[in-house]
Amino acid sequence: MGNSIIVSMADSNRPLYHFSAPANWLNDPNGLIQWKGRYHMFYQHNPADAVWGPMHWGHADSPDLVHWRHLPIAIAPQAGGPDANGVWSGCAVDMGERVAFLYTGTHGPAGSYNQSACLAWGEGELLELVRHPGNPVIAEPPVPNTTGFRDHTVWKEGGLWRMGIGSGVREQGGVVWMYQSPNLIDWEFLGPLCQAADVPAADFSLGTMWECPSFFEVDGRHGLLFSSCDGGYGPTILTGEYANGRFQPRHVEKLDYGVNSFYAPLVFYDQAGRCLMFGWLTEGRSVKAHQEAGWAGAMSLPRQIEIGADGLPRYSFLPELRALRQERFALSAQEMAPGLRLLPVQSQQLEILVELARGAAQRSGLVLLRAPDGSLETRLTVDWQANTLSLVRAKASPDERAFGGELSAELPADVAESETLRLHLYIDGSTLECIANQRVSLTGRVYPGRGDAAGLGLFAEGGSAKLIGLEIFTLKSTW
Repeated sequence: MGNSIIVSMADSNRPLYHFSAPANWLNDPNGLIQWKGRYHMFYQHNPADAVWGPMHWGHADSPDLVHWRHLPIAIAPQAGGPDANGVWSGCAVDMGERVAFLYTGTHGPAGSYNQSACLAWGEGELLELVRHPGNPVIAEPPVPNTTGFRDHTVWKEGGLWRMGIGSGVREQGGVVWMYQSPNLIDWEFLGPLCQAADVPAADFSLGTMWECPSFFEVDGRHGLLFSSCDGGYGPTILTGEYANGRFQPRHVEKLDYGVNSFYAPLVFYDQAGRCLMFGWLTEGRSVKAHQEAGWAGAMSLPRQIEIGADGLPRYSFLPELRALRQERFALSAQEMAPGLRLLPVQSQQLEILVELARGAAQRSGLVLLRAPDGSLETRLTVDWQANTLSLVRAKASPDERAFGGELSAELPADVAESETLRLHLYIDGSTLECIANQRVSLTGRVYPGRGDAAGLGLFAEGGSAKLIGLEIFTLKSTW
């Protein structure tokens, strides 16, 4: 990291290899791009306080998606302009000689968040973004009765630029509106890219406003991400076909089962052609708690998204993260007797790869961030009967201001059929990210708040379980 970071190394809740702002508030990733050999991450940032407030675009860059350098704020609200109340989320477009940034400007009387599409340009190291003098480039929603009009996803098609903007229509549901332009300045409205009525039936709410849309293509297969805070389920991923200016989803899934712990994901393509994604790891504690800590929010680790021949998404952590590995501990295949088995690993910064099989057990899994006396611990539990993976946080934190609810993911059908589960997870202070069988993501925040809450173990309940293999790496800080 850079030399100007303000961080308390004594704060064991603070992540040491996940990206976070130097201090104060961070939320959505914005403007992700690999430009002139370096990765750039812009993000929603309140530099004055550890709570949501007047949004600026913070900025960092990296040679490898692992080690980040903090850079000056790239763009701030401009009094009297269309972004006077905040520079909200958007995306980056590589134009060859410079980079274009489409973002949401908010303006109007105090307390009002009138939203419009704005454009800025960046060159060189992208240190200062220059607004287009004719902002906004799209002044208002295309139809009345919208529930929002914000956040941008841009791609090139048939020699023209196309852009999706997140929105919703009252009593109809969420929608991503589509526009086209020859120059990113003059935009023509085309209609909906996708709307709630197009989506197959789901067993969870899609919400009434689809914010932070991200439309992408991988090997000729298409996907659309959006987030819905009013639905209470966080981000959704749709996969399907795109033709004649419309995206027709065939599959709908939760992108992450951490409720809103993982939110506002944004995808981009690197120069190797990979479709990569970052998301915002929201706080799981009270506003007062993160104000006292002096920081709020972290960025997820980068993940790669692919779409299989079955049309379903696959997720994986990037191999670049292996650069963080230090000491290794491993176990080969063996029976796991009922009860808890503590392992000789003590750390709050870990990568764990484990493959489990059911055996006779009703439940099995990992005990994480355990205090020596067992008063604190977090459990990652596989319920083989219910076919779920759960983050159990009842004893995760001594701080009553930390949220302790259980987060549970439904596992894919192949787990029930094969009765085996491959987990890849990262623990970093108060952050936990887990991908199961490359098909299901579960992210959560836990706040042990003590440096000695670093124990690790395996457990089985209701009978013996089978361990197929286990690898654990302690990880170094990138500060």
